[in-house]
Amino acid sequence: MKHQSKENRVAFYLQFAIFLGTLLLILIILEYGIFGTILGSRDFELVNETQITISGVLDRWESDESAVILIEESNTEIVVPKHNLPIGSRVNSWFQIVMEDDVIEHILIDYEKTKLENKKALQLKQCLIRLREK
Repeated sequence: MKHQSKENRVAFYLQFAIFLGTLLLILIILEYGIFGTILGSRDFELVNETQITISGVLDRWESDESAVILIEESNTEIVVPKHNLPIGSRVNSWFQIVMEDDVIEHILIDYEKTKLENKKALQLKQCLIRLREK
């Protein structure tokens, strides 16, 4: 009798843990969207008027553990130490970069733009392949 009661309690706690996990997942999806922008592509509020947000793409890694980011608006590049980039950054990742007085405050991965630009690049490659075949 005691053994069955212990099994019931374990089953209850397991079901409760699954329920809490599911609830947490639903809250995360509601907050961040289905594709999840937890690591940073959400819009954020600028603290003051001297801050600007720019868009850039990770172009390449340098041998000295730095990354070259091409800035879309100004057609320039900035070099950033690899350890200052968000986890998951790779070549062709797009970022939202918050700057204040020419100093980088935050670098956040823009997952939506990365996905969109990668899709465009794939379509261009497919067009080039079709053109070569003609």
